Amino acid sequence: MRQDVKLSSRYGIARGMALAFLVGCVVSSVAQAQAGKQAPGTTLDPISFRAPDPAVRFQDIKIEQKLEQYIPLDLAFTDETGAPVKLADYFGDKPVVLGLVYYTCPSFCNVILQNMAIAFDGAANALQLGDDYIALAVSIDPRETPAVASEKKASVLKMYTRGGAEENFRFLTGTQENIEVLADAVGYRYYYDKETDQYAHAGGIMILTPKGQLSSYYLGTEYLPKKLQFALMDAAEGRIGPLMDQFVALCFAYDPSTGAYGFYIVNALRVVAGMTVLALGTFISVMLLRERAGRRRDATAGTPTPVG
Repeated sequence: MRQDVKLSSRYGIARGMALAFLVGCVVSSVAQAQAGKQAPGTTLDPISFRAPDPAVRFQDIKIEQKLEQYIPLDLAFTDETGAPVKLADYFGDKPVVLGLVYYTCPSFCNVILQNMAIAFDGAANALQLGDDYIALAVSIDPRETPAVASEKKASVLKMYTRGGAEENFRFLTGTQENIEVLADAVGYRYYYDKETDQYAHAGGIMILTPKGQLSSYYLGTEYLPKKLQFALMDAAEGRIGPLMDQFVALCFAYDPSTGAYGFYIVNALRVVAGMTVLALGTFISVMLLRERAGRRRDATAGTPTPVG
């Protein structure tokens, strides 16, 4: 009976290995094929204030963490009501959460904004929006209007149930010049693609001190309420956090006219492929260790006990 169980177990392991291997190969192949398909048909116009070699411009789309630096608080924007404002209007006595996005983004800008609202709303975050901190979303698309910003704000605030968001979570638009100055100050590198009329950019938010100094970055698209609370508490005291690991999820959506997947999908596929390989390796290691332990137990059980 034990031998039959062992044999069945080995067949199960083999089937699992084969399935995981096939999944990993398929995912890796799709990622590689789409990555290779994407680049030749994509023409990106780099933002003029910082234009690297076009051959490597995709590698330049990232968030460069400029901790301790101050942003220019005299920059002028327009809020979602159409009122002219300056960044200085939101600084002074509270830390500020800043997210650079664009409101008509077809991909994960929506995820970033909604997850900001969820993190502000989370029970694990003991801080109150308005009382303890301010939140700003700034569009990187100079064509977007206050009406577009207002519509996006109304949609995002459906994810928020606490009070204080209407006056203290503002959605700004601005001129290309001022957007680029702000983006440069916080290390936010992005490109506009004329063919798809979309922006290629990375995901993340910045936490600034009440004086406008970059205290920390929260990279990615998901923000844990408790972790955000600690970052805000540090920023409120003027403390500067550590550099965050760069896990770059690039936003660039699927283009039905070319059949090419963009950066967000390709990077997601690569992550899945990597996780598949890691899970497969872990699974094999655990199964081998168990089998060796079973052999040792069988050998011990079969050894006769010395007499005398």
